[in-house]
Order: sequence, then C-alpha cells, then structure tokens
Amino acid sequence: MIASYSGMKTILSFKSTFILCLYLSVLCKTSLCRAEVDVNLTQKLNLPEVQEAEILSKSFTDRVLPKDVQQGESGNVVLSKMADNTVAYWWDTTPLRQTALGRAADNIEKKARLKGEIQGSNQVTHFFDLKVLVMQALARFEYRGWFHAGINYDARAVATEAEIVQPLSKDKDLVVSQVFNQTESTSRLSFKFNW
Repeated sequence: MIASYSGMKTILSFKSTFILCLYLSVLCKTSLCRAEVDVNLTQKLNLPEVQEAEILSKSFTDRVLPKDVQQGESGNVVLSKMADNTVAYWWDTTPLRQTALGRAADNIEKKARLKGEIQGSNQVTHFFDLKVLVMQALARFEYRGWFHAGINYDARAVATEAEIVQPLSKDKDLVVSQVFNQTESTSRLSFKFNW
C-alpha cells in the first residue's frame, strides 16, 4: 500500500509539473510574457579582475616555520611548534579577533602572560617575561638584565631546560645550560659566537 501511495504521489507531481509547464509555454507565446532588449542601450558589464590568492606568502612561512629546531627533535615536536605558530598567525590576521569573543580571548591570553620591567638603581633594566604556549604544552620564563636567562618547561616530555647567557663582548657569549628530564640531568658550558 505504501508503494502504491508513493507511486501515486510521483504521478501527481509529474502531472502537476507537466500542466504547469504547458501553462507557462502558452502564457509566454502571448504578449503577456515578452521581454525585449535594446542592444544599443546596454552597457558593458565590468567584472572585477580575479586575483589568485597566494597560498604560501613569505610572511606566512616566516611566522609559521619554527626558528629554534634542535638537532634530534622529533617530527611531532616540530609539528606542534608549527601548529602553535599557525594558530598564532591566524589569530593575528583574522577579523574574529575584533569581535567580543576575540577580545575576551585576548584578555585571557594577556592574563596568562606576565611581563615586567624594573629599573634598577644602577641604570640596569630588569625585564621578566613568563608565557605559556598551549599547543606546545610549554611554559617559558625569561630574564634580561645583568645577564640573560631562560627556563623552559615541556609538559609533554616532562623536561626542564635552564640557560644563562653572559655576554663577553659584542659577538661572544658564555652559555651555561642545564637540562632535567625523567631519566637524566645534563649540564653544559659553551662559548657562542655571533657571525
């Protein structure tokens, strides 16, 4: 019974469509449905020029590709850095940032990052910066003043890296670093040249 009902419905809709088409064709044959165009009065249609979007711009690749890839880092670590940089680039360029939701997210990001600057009595400015990189599961603390120091905590690898850089001259630095993870602790003393 259902099959015959749906078949009947199809026949009725076909019949209705046919009648409608027949009625429109008869109506258009009469003068009620005529359209005339004077070609001399028409104007040229100017379509906007289509410009190909640049898929990978230099500014995009400069912002997304990580600058601090270490020898021996896994591909997953590098990809997570790229993902974090891509999200940051998208966020900096999206109109969504100007909405109420975007402004609220910016406020949260600013509250998750602490920056401070203290002017010392001996003309030394002490700069502090603490930030959390969510996609990379990293927390970074940086100090610049009498020397340059940084501490990175990687929650995925459960590892901490601390580094102190003391400038010796304009292009030479003495670097003391310590890396702690679940299995070992490594200390390094290195001499860095800037070419």
